[in-house]
Amino acid sequence: HSAPTHANPRRPVPPPVRTYHGTDPSLVPTHNASATLHYRDGHYNGNINVKSRQRCGEGSYAYEMGYFKYTGQWRNGIKEGRGRLEFGDGGFYEGEFSQGEIIGRGVQR
Repeated sequence: HSAPTHANPRRPVPPPVRTYHGTDPSLVPTHNASATLHYRDGHYNGNINVKSRQRCGEGSYAYEMGYFKYTGQWRNGIKEGRGRLEFGDGGFYEGEFSQGEIIGRGVQR
């Protein structure tokens, strides 16, 4: 189940993105893009900042080992803001992340 998408007046609207599917974000002809990127430990599907070549905005990262999947906000390539970390056993944490770490303001099951 995904949360309903509606405008949040306190959150800026991201710039329009172009779609890119591949492994080299330097080939994207804009500074913001939607991408599917593959890494040694998993794959990412979501927004990237092409200039910095980092995950930025909304996106999902599925870890290769299959035990973790993170869906939520990213900044400078790390988990930052609201997100959901799902575990292979069906458990999850949904809430706030700061500098890639769970900061405890959320729900865990």
